[in-house]
Amino acid sequence: MEIGNSRQLRLALALLWPVPASCGILRAQEAWKVGTVRAAAGETRSGALSVPRGPDGETNIPITLINGGRPRDPAASQFCSNTAVTRGKPATTIESGGMGIADDEESIARIERGVASVMRHLHMLEGKADLPAHPRWYEPAEVLRFPESLPEKAGLFFPLARKGQMVARDALLGYVTDFFGKRVYDLRSPFAGEVLYIIGTPPISAGEPLAFIGAVRSEAPTAERMTP
Repeated sequence: MEIGNSRQLRLALALLWPVPASCGILRAQEAWKVGTVRAAAGETRSGALSVPRGPDGETNIPITLINGGRPRDPAASQFCSNTAVTRGKPATTIESGGMGIADDEESIARIERGVASVMRHLHMLEGKADLPAHPRWYEPAEVLRFPESLPEKAGLFFPLARKGQMVARDALLGYVTDFFGKRVYDLRSPFAGEVLYIIGTPPISAGEPLAFIGAVRSEAPTAERMTP
């Protein structure tokens, strides 16, 4: 990995540090247990993680475990975080900014602040954690893909929505054409929510993600509501 400047180096070091997260999406294992929570493959459970007594006394952090369906083979792990998890290493994925812009200083700084705040909350760094006053929760959340069941296995995607936009159920988010301009697929929202990302590069193949949408909630999801 090539690090282009000191800010990128600080970011890389921060992300390589083992940071427990209050919401973990765990991949590729039959069962996971963190704190009081145990989630089998395909399950979502909520509970708490006890942090030993420190300067601020003992703390119980509410956590939600989502034991999802990412690839389980370490030789075909596909994603950076999944590569770590399939080898028994904790991992977290943080997305900030968009379109792969490497010099987006504010998006990089936002990640640095968030990672440092988590580490302060867990007494890994000195100082007071900067906790969000009104955290936003998304549940359900779904990655929308170009279906593999269509005769066309590749095409061009034209987005009609933007990141951060609130959309209604069945809203048209974009469409896919074949390479001659024939419209072959309409991408619609399965529920009302916020567009968390939508791709901006036209070429698309069957099974690849087109957008990610999440239903906004004002409170943390409960195990009862999230368990399949």
